[in-house]
Amino acid sequence: MESTQLQYRRALKSHFDAVVYFFTKLDVEMISDLLDCDREYQGFSRHIFIRKLGDLFYDLQMLGDTKLLAMVDDDPLPVGGNFGVTFEGNNTALYMDVVFEVDDMGFITDIYELSDSVNIDSKFSKRHRVYIDQFVEQELDFSTDEDDDRLFGDDDDFLL
Repeated sequence: MESTQLQYRRALKSHFDAVVYFFTKLDVEMISDLLDCDREYQGFSRHIFIRKLGDLFYDLQMLGDTKLLAMVDDDPLPVGGNFGVTFEGNNTALYMDVVFEVDDMGFITDIYELSDSVNIDSKFSKRHRVYIDQFVEQELDFSTDEDDDRLFGDDDDFLL
């Protein structure tokens, strides 16, 4: 006789619950569908935020993670209705601390990373941190010709 294994999940009672759930599933398409296209997340348009999140999820999957484990701080952070969530890869133990700003109706109004850890008493190992915006410190602003000359010199040997 074959047995059928059913998978149970926590009831998704709010927009916040649904987005956290799809973070754990590394499902960037569903997160994109759930987020408001007129809002910015972590200071980026939804499109750019989703691209950065998708890149991170892809990297985690290439390293062997099939899902993220989530620890939600049950107490809102001191600022408004913000909730801190620690996500950790199920195989790599790479982690990120993310804050979700949530309005009174349970809808997410912003998502951003914390530089300081949430869930300090976490059962997660928290060995190596990863970031949604991996290149924030390395991005360069090429807004002036002076920058181009400084970075590449006056030499025409560097052509794309």
